[in-house]
Amino acid sequence: MRILPLAFYLENENDIQKLYLTVKEVSSITHGHFRSVFACFIYVVFAIQLIKGKSKKEAYLYMQKTVLEYAEIQSFNSKEVELFNRILKNDISGYPEDEIKSGVMSFTV
Repeated sequence: MRILPLAFYLENENDIQKLYLTVKEVSSITHGHFRSVFACFIYVVFAIQLIKGKSKKEAYLYMQKTVLEYAEIQSFNSKEVELFNRILKNDISGYPEDEIKSGVMSFTV
């Protein structure tokens, strides 16, 4: 993903607000919809923890807690955030591979 280099740039950023805003600014160059920005934010928060040496499980749990808390504090649109419940409120490592789908999302503005 093209956003991954940003994790190295933000590796030492402790201000979650600044981290989110930087991810938003960079990802919005090509994908400005909230879902795209939020997905990039999730990815960068997770990647930073891996860069810091956390295990995949530790990084994943940290990402879930951090992203959910931030979304609540920011009062993001709950319907948009709920679209990410599968990754934010469950353990994706337990999903069978055939239940993991990817593709183009449709956006309504």
